[in-house]
Amino acid sequence: MGNVLFSLGFFYWFSVQYSKSEVVNKLQSLNIALMIIGGVGFLAAFYIAGADSIQRRYSNYPAELAAGKSYALLGAVPAIIYLIAILMFFVNITRRCLSMLFTR
Repeated sequence: MGNVLFSLGFFYWFSVQYSKSEVVNKLQSLNIALMIIGGVGFLAAFYIAGADSIQRRYSNYPAELAAGKSYALLGAVPAIIYLIAILMFFVNITRRCLSMLFTR
């Protein structure tokens, strides 16, 4: 979550700093909430699986670690939520940058 948030924060700052027109994002608080819920849920799935001694780096879990597939699916749901929030944020930044290019 850290590197993605720093990169998005920079692009957001850049787009606000250098755009002359205001592109208002009415869903900004929903976007941030989805990003936090998705990111924390995704990381929590790793921590919960780790507490159950499930390794992360399996493409096919052996029979001894059959619960790993369930934990992976449990982590996939918040990952999708996080991806949706990132895409919403990216669309907002892109709209602001495009308005900056076309108003000059």
